Amino acid sequence: MGRSVLVSWDAPTSYNGTIPDGIEKYIIRTDFGEIYSSVEVDAAENTFLFENIEEGDYTVEIMSVNSSGQKSPTYAESIYVPPVVSENDFATTVDS
Repeated sequence: MGRSVLVSWDAPTSYNGTIPDGIEKYIIRTDFGEIYSSVEVDAAENTFLFENIEEGDYTVEIMSVNSSGQKSPTYAESIYVPPVVSENDFATTVDS
């Protein structure tokens, strides 16, 4: 049994601090394994829960995609998922 990993992020902002129009989705890429190699999340969301992730060092990448298909620069975060040591010890949070 692995851990649950909650990935969360802030919506990108333009030069004047507002959220740009036209963001349709976010793409989250991970190296958790084949199942979670790339996930698309609706622009209204700012979290995604990955389940049953085994102990290890991983990279999580997030980018936004607008209505024209243009992608933002990728934000990457390296994380360590610790082992599960008890039945109640199964959650890890990544805040990007």
